[in-house]
Amino acid sequence: QCFSQIGFPCMSNFTAAMGTVLSPDYPEGYGNNLNCVWLIIAEPGSRIHLAFNDFDLEPPYDFLTVRDGELVDAVVLGRFSGAEVPSHLTSNSNILQLEFQADHSMSGRGFNITYSSECFSFECVSCSGKDSHQKIILKCLCDNVQDPSVYPQSSVSYSLIFHYAFALSFPFH
Repeated sequence: QCFSQIGFPCMSNFTAAMGTVLSPDYPEGYGNNLNCVWLIIAEPGSRIHLAFNDFDLEPPYDFLTVRDGELVDAVVLGRFSGAEVPSHLTSNSNILQLEFQADHSMSGRGFNITYSSECFSFECVSCSGKDSHQKIILKCLCDNVQDPSVYPQSSVSYSLIFHYAFALSFPFH
């Protein structure tokens, strides 16, 4: 692990289905000269939801950038500074990158962000039918969630009955 100058973890990977990301020394103030990167990594086929519970960074010099993916050039979902609590965000992939930068002077309280992941990919597990009726059962691909009561949709099969033959496309944005 990499640690910031004030001794708090400043670079971590979060792999649990839900959790909390705090700025260093939250809520006492995060210090100066920081460049922290956290990755939230969910199961393949999942999306990640961020909920900002508290947010206070010195504007415009200290900021949090949220990227959809782990690469440096990944799509930026938001860049936040100041004391206004950002709206909820949802990734398009199973990895979110949070990069926090603080300059050499002044600091705010920091931030408290909770995250959760949910399945959004499905596969056809059964296709059957007679005549013009076709039954397709879709199953979520994210079946290795530790506690199914938290994500009940991860263990549910969906049945669709069609009366005509045609191709299906389920866009998940």
